[in-house]
Amino acid sequence: MFAMKNIPFNLFPSRGATVMFANIEAPNGSSASYTENIVIDVENMIVNEIGEDLKSYTSKIGEYFTNKADIEIALTPTSDRERPSEDMAEKLKELVKNVEGAEEIKISLLVILPRSPCEQSFAEIENEGVPTDDNVAEIFDAIFPLLIFFEAY
Repeated sequence: MFAMKNIPFNLFPSRGATVMFANIEAPNGSSASYTENIVIDVENMIVNEIGEDLKSYTSKIGEYFTNKADIEIALTPTSDRERPSEDMAEKLKELVKNVEGAEEIKISLLVILPRSPCEQSFAEIENEGVPTDDNVAEIFDAIFPLLIFFEAY
């Protein structure tokens, strides 16, 4: 009970996720080149819309099927940006509706949430609570099994 009252807990990050995904599907039978042209259009929208909040992006085209592609979008840390990731994702969802030739484009966020405040609190207590340069990896290894991945969009 002491831990529940005395260890700060934030279920939802104040400014959202730091990773977004764009999953692109062209019509069945589309060539990798056709899909690549769609990806280029989406990449340009990402760069223009996210701007300075974009850390990097990585595109995979035709990993299993030539008509499918995925873009992983890394955002700057939440503390370094003014706009929440949810706003950026909503704007991108609107923009990609205008991409010609795509069957479907999904924009999603990766948000890691603890399963419960109690589990997070115990993990923090076991690892002395405050991360330092020396114990960040240790804390992550201890907490990661307690986390779930949640697609917000």
